[in-house]
Amino acid sequence: MNSTTDCSKLLSAPEFEARVEAALNKSNPTTTPAKLLLVGFGGIDLLVGDLGTEGARAVSREIGARLAMLVSEGTPGAHLFGDRFAILLQHGVSSKQVTDRILRALNAPVRFRGEESIMQPRFGMAGAMNANDTRDLLRRATAALQRAESSGGRTPALYETNLMPLHATDPRLARDLESALDRGEITPWMQPIWRLSDNKMVAVEALARWEHPSRGLVQPSTFLPLARKSGLLGRLDETIRCQSMQWLSDMRSKFEAARDMTVAVNVADADLLDPELLDVLTAELKQFGLPENSVHLELSERAQTATTT
Repeated sequence: MNSTTDCSKLLSAPEFEARVEAALNKSNPTTTPAKLLLVGFGGIDLLVGDLGTEGARAVSREIGARLAMLVSEGTPGAHLFGDRFAILLQHGVSSKQVTDRILRALNAPVRFRGEESIMQPRFGMAGAMNANDTRDLLRRATAALQRAESSGGRTPALYETNLMPLHATDPRLARDLESALDRGEITPWMQPIWRLSDNKMVAVEALARWEHPSRGLVQPSTFLPLARKSGLLGRLDETIRCQSMQWLSDMRSKFEAARDMTVAVNVADADLLDPELLDVLTAELKQFGLPENSVHLELSERAQTATTT
């Protein structure tokens, strides 16, 4: 391997960030939005044990040299850190064409002192149109790359708003959660449960959904970990539970067919250990005029483990 191969076509991280910032400033509904493509090589870390630190660095330099041959004015690239490389796709550049070129460029094994290593890149991509700033775009692309790395795919994982959990990389969403509860943005969506013998809907399961004013529908896989981490899970469950009881009370009073209908709601892990939980539930049932058997509490596997350990 020629570890001195020229990588000068790759920008420094600050230079690359400036190019991304410029692309964000140019983004508008009438232009094709730029996209940030991250390329990761998790296997580089594993090479330290086989080739040593010097070998791992040499492999990284060789990868950088091969990627440098692919960049252009419309697709500037940079070595961000470690095993992370980035390419900015501008002017409607096809992400598939770029990733195919990267795969071809890395098809040949990387050699170091007689040892051969085949590097398997993973791709994560995010569109500039959805990002607030450079850091936000990088967080989104990183989340996509993490999904690609966990799934083992060799094709780009395109980030689409609210389809990937960003709770680990997007602190603003965490800050929005408490105010979302205050504003009533998180509400129960009722999933019907049917009895097959007479095709009658006999119950519903309350599923929490968050309609964010700017992000749209946020999935539970995103905001439930946030609620647990921030200590808001109990409040979230109480909010959904009371809204569900109100819904069930209205249905029972308006429709004869719903007189015996029940609703299933979640209960937070910590609430199971609360000695006042039974009193709270009894008061809520009384408030909404519901019998005790009308509300079923659902426990997650996590909650069951917490109560037995």
